[in-house]
Amino acid sequence: DVSKELKRLDISINQPSLESTIEYQGRDIPVPPAIAERARRDRRQYVLQDIQKTMQSRAYRAASDATKKEWLQKDIEKALADGRKESSNKVVQLLRKR
Repeated sequence: DVSKELKRLDISINQPSLESTIEYQGRDIPVPPAIAERARRDRRQYVLQDIQKTMQSRAYRAASDATKKEWLQKDIEKALADGRKESSNKVVQLLRKR
């Protein structure tokens, strides 16, 4: 379980923040709260999926706790950045449909 492993290794994931605006084509576009909340949930799910992939690898299971912690922290940073980009694209798509 991801949450147990993160707790065991003393790793916390900062909850992705709600974005009240998004930059699109050089302009700040307001994001309605419901869409911002959906994007935040999507980013968190993106991070958890990435962590699960890492934890399922044979190399991860064989690694020391220090190495596991290092790998997971790097994964989290990368996944948050990737998830932010992906969720921004989804937000723009949702805003276009309105």
